[in-house]
Amino acid sequence: STAAGFFRDCGAHVIDADALAREVMTPEYEGFHVLKKDLESSFALELKSKSLFDSNDKLDRKLLAGIAFSSEKKLQTLNALVHPHVKRLFSLYRARISEGVIIYDVPLLFENHLQEFMKATILVYAPEEIARKRAARRMKTSENDIAERMKRQISIEKKRNLSFHSFCNVIVAI
Repeated sequence: STAAGFFRDCGAHVIDADALAREVMTPEYEGFHVLKKDLESSFALELKSKSLFDSNDKLDRKLLAGIAFSSEKKLQTLNALVHPHVKRLFSLYRARISEGVIIYDVPLLFENHLQEFMKATILVYAPEEIARKRAARRMKTSENDIAERMKRQISIEKKRNLSFHSFCNVIVAI
């Protein structure tokens, strides 16, 4: 996010995949009701009589994360349901930009094989311990919970090999 901010400050158009994922989980997104129905039916056994959404259609992110990160299969199910909506929204935002550099800030770029659709990739990362602490603080959860989630991601070494450029704890001066 910090690196994306540097690019934004230099005039690039930054599209944040996490923000898109949050947007598709709101009633303002036109495919919301289909996505909501798909999520609740896909996780009905885990939900029992609960709902992922309150009466105002606000997502219970903690409940969804608890379900999704309990197994690889459930995480794949969540991704299979949400990612097409995020890709669609990205395409809509992308189409509105007629010129200039576009930075797509995607935490799980390689895990979702999105690098195949990019002209270039830049990997910006922190050492695992620092990344775990930052994520735990940002997401208001434990470092152990974050460590479990990180186990499901491609290693930094492999990401470095897949990317065109890598920066570790570097402030990029542009």
